[in-house]
Amino acid sequence: MPYKLTPEGRARKNAVSKTYYARNKDKIIAKNSTPEKRAAKTVYMRGWVAKNREKRRAYAREYQREYRKRAGVKERISKAPSNLPENRHWRQIWEKYKLTEEAFNALCAAQDQKCAICERDFTESGGTRPTVDHDHGCCSGRYTCGNCIRGLLCHDCNTAIGKLGDSLSGLMKAIAYLTQYGLRRIKKAV
Repeated sequence: MPYKLTPEGRARKNAVSKTYYARNKDKIIAKNSTPEKRAAKTVYMRGWVAKNREKRRAYAREYQREYRKRAGVKERISKAPSNLPENRHWRQIWEKYKLTEEAFNALCAAQDQKCAICERDFTESGGTRPTVDHDHGCCSGRYTCGNCIRGLLCHDCNTAIGKLGDSLSGLMKAIAYLTQYGLRRIKKAV
């Protein structure tokens, strides 16, 4: 049977250790802080961490669970339906544009699965999902009211009108520029 201290014996031993440490603190620190000791401890700790990775994770999970219980925080459900990758997209569409998945798909079907500007099929325009175009003049900030949605565009077209500042005059100037200089190219002086 292993040797066990009584609570009084443990308290006495701790008191003696604290007294000894208080008297000899500088000597203990100097002895344990040599470069060789620090390097050896680093090697030891890296090995221990590698061997006990799961143990550390389990401890961290249990600590967080206990902390939440003490602090009155509800348990986080990491696999909640809204956090799954396939649902995260629709949650973000709802938060930003107030569009449900059904409304988004209906809008996409109304445009024949094509960009409203360049008419490229959404699957052909980079293989990404269509982006929602909305009037930035209606709602300031990151989120919209849901009433200012103009349509669905491919990423390139949405970026282009965004770079022009959603400005009709900027778009007209771009059209005039392209019309004026259409197929002519500037020849370099040789």
